[in-house]
Amino acid sequence: MKIVDVFSYSLKRKNNFWKANKRTLSKHILEKFWVIEMNVKKFSILIGILLIAALVIGSMPQAISASDTPYLQDDPRRPMQPPVTTPPTYSKGIAKIETEKITVAVTADGMVLHFLFWNTSDPSIVYHAKFVQMMEYIDSNGDGIFQYNEMVPASVLAVSAIDFSFSGFENITDNDGNVIGIKFSFNSTNVSDVRQSNLELDVVCYLFFEDSEINGIAVNGLTELKFTIVIKNWKWVRDDSDLVVRFDLTWSNTTDKPRCRANSEEVDMQKNMEGNEKKLQSRTQNKYRCMELVHDKQIGYFDYVSTAIADGQTVSTNASYATYGDLLRVYFTYPHFENELIHDPIIGIASETEEAGDLISQYIPTDYLTISIIVIVVIIVAIVVKKIRS
Repeated sequence: MKIVDVFSYSLKRKNNFWKANKRTLSKHILEKFWVIEMNVKKFSILIGILLIAALVIGSMPQAISASDTPYLQDDPRRPMQPPVTTPPTYSKGIAKIETEKITVAVTADGMVLHFLFWNTSDPSIVYHAKFVQMMEYIDSNGDGIFQYNEMVPASVLAVSAIDFSFSGFENITDNDGNVIGIKFSFNSTNVSDVRQSNLELDVVCYLFFEDSEINGIAVNGLTELKFTIVIKNWKWVRDDSDLVVRFDLTWSNTTDKPRCRANSEEVDMQKNMEGNEKKLQSRTQNKYRCMELVHDKQIGYFDYVSTAIADGQTVSTNASYATYGDLLRVYFTYPHFENELIHDPIIGIASETEEAGDLISQYIPTDYLTISIIVIVVIIVAIVVKKIRS
């Protein structure tokens, strides 16, 4: 057979083969392209998941520890750092800090230690938290909280019997020297009650410009003031008693009474609950909420950490409350100690919208929430990779 004939015969066989298998080959090619397209889509989904995970984790508040020795400016009473809208002031016994979100005023000039705070852009309601008394109690019913009939009468010390000095304002810096907040304190100088003449009481206040962490306690930037109560040399009336600290919570600047919530439930402020105090146990992140006063979707709240430091050891702290004529009394209880007690309450503002959007973080600690999100992302990525390979 000639070479030309062989070539023509071969070409003719190929054409016949193509005609005979055209449908099968086309289907096979289309399937290959579909597989490639699906793999591209899966790869795009994988990249999208990773990007979303990075955004979620990256947007979470990063814990920043405050320096133990904050930088002190040349004028310790007037540090001026954004986003403080005006320089902090101390006048007529009142320390005041104003930020773009919260304004806080604290006074201890010949009266109870008094915290006032409000929304800077809408001062239609001012919230008050007053440090009123310290006293001993006997937990006769063993429920771990204070009821009024358990008080040791001879032990009551009014905070108004204590004279305080003001420390001045200090900038709080991180490890890189960046200013992340302002710190100030009121420190006792004299106690007029002879029985407690050696008592020392310090109240150290921290306001951060961004979400931060101090001594393991998360603090929201620009919307919260954390204050540390330090009690030293309490002279006990009884050896078997525990200590109680009383705060009164109320409001001003509005004729419309706000709704009051305790344990996430509405409470009647007009009801006299004295002697029938209830336990506070509504948790929000690593803190417990004492009170929420809700007015026109604004919320003023009072939180506390459920542990304290007594003589260098971590101890449990409980709280109870009672309504009493347009105010809410909150009682913190601490076990018997010898020398020093340290505890950390927090005041702050929020809106009902923010609170509703933060339900998950209210009931899951931030660290657990972060770990859970990372685990979920890893599982999703593993599933997608497995499907791509199969």
